Amino acid sequence: MSTLHEKLLDTRKEIYERLKKSAIEYNSQMSKDLSAYYEAQEKYAKEDFSALSVQDFLNKAKESQLIFLGDFHTFDQSSKNLHRLMKVLIDENKELALGLEMVSFENQSEVNAFLNKDITEKEFLESINYKESWRFPWVHYREIFEFAKKNKVKIYALNSEGSLEERDSKAAKVISKAITNNQYKNFLVLFGELHIIPDKLPKKVEHNFKNLGKVIRSLIIHQNLDDIYWRQLEESKDGRIESSIIKINENEFSLQNSPPWVKLESFIY
Repeated sequence: MSTLHEKLLDTRKEIYERLKKSAIEYNSQMSKDLSAYYEAQEKYAKEDFSALSVQDFLNKAKESQLIFLGDFHTFDQSSKNLHRLMKVLIDENKELALGLEMVSFENQSEVNAFLNKDITEKEFLESINYKESWRFPWVHYREIFEFAKKNKVKIYALNSEGSLEERDSKAAKVISKAITNNQYKNFLVLFGELHIIPDKLPKKVEHNFKNLGKVIRSLIIHQNLDDIYWRQLEESKDGRIESSIIKINENEFSLQNSPPWVKLESFIY
């Protein structure tokens, strides 16, 4: 690795560490969750991974009945990738459904009314108290709802009150019931990245299906994992990284299309 490359790597890491510290300290009420997020992701620093072609990735997604996609709530690329994946899957089948963390399961009737065009966007946001209940930019999710309306895609509200584990348990029940009752070919879940670590929300859904004597074909898609980015950069010969799809194991992948400090900036600003 050239001296210039080493200097560039050091500079990027300095920027990242400074922003990471600011993000953790920015809001004391968020510090515990953010610390847990970074700690939960640390294991990927040691995981083996390899690059995967877009077509192989899409084939895997099409074969998976349940797909978890990690959401960094302030970073719009998270929801944009969901929208891109929805467009691919809807072309394959009409048995597509979506679960979103950004709406409480108690507001399912309001979600249904909005999708059925019985209420306006303004009425929907007011009825679910969006500014207080979620607070992250609505523009990140508007396109998803519009796509769902146009293509008659059912959206399930998954959020709830309580600890992280309690919220995962409640979301898992909604997901399991929806798939069991409707036999969707693909059920996409957009949930916070902390929740989609294999032993959290995905494990709870898997447990629910085991109790029913069933096996669910599931896929976990992380987005822009920090440690994977740094390992890619260290291995790069010219200090540049192309957008890529990373295979961690047969049922766990990561979409890498942005440097980690960009999502931290989105949180801070």
